[in-house]
Amino acid sequence: MIIIELNQKKSFGRFILIGSYLLIVNLTSAYLAINLYRNNFGFEPTQSVQFSHKAHIEKYDMKCVSCHYFSIKSPSSGIPTTWDCMICHSALKNETELMKPVNYSYDENIPISWKRIFRVPDYVHFSTRLIQER
Repeated sequence: MIIIELNQKKSFGRFILIGSYLLIVNLTSAYLAINLYRNNFGFEPTQSVQFSHKAHIEKYDMKCVSCHYFSIKSPSSGIPTTWDCMICHSALKNETELMKPVNYSYDENIPISWKRIFRVPDYVHFSTRLIQER
């Protein structure tokens, strides 16, 4: 009788331990999934201008501050204006498909409409200093 009660207590203890573990894993997974969805992780919308940092940096050997000059004094890099793009592109103003939205924005004095990709909580602050030091 005592042996049966001890085995039942051990089984119940294991049941509670495994159940608690599974509950914690499920709650953590749900929390992470909701945050990834809410913060648009992996979201890549179609932008009005097909811009490539890689092409500007690798192909033309540009530095980040060439376009994001306000990041020198500010912790945020911000988004350059069409006028900033045209500093270089006015000399290259061509009618390729990639440049048409930029040319239109410049000619009509209408800002380029960018779709937000990432949204971080208010307490998160991204500093460009580490990128600039490279």
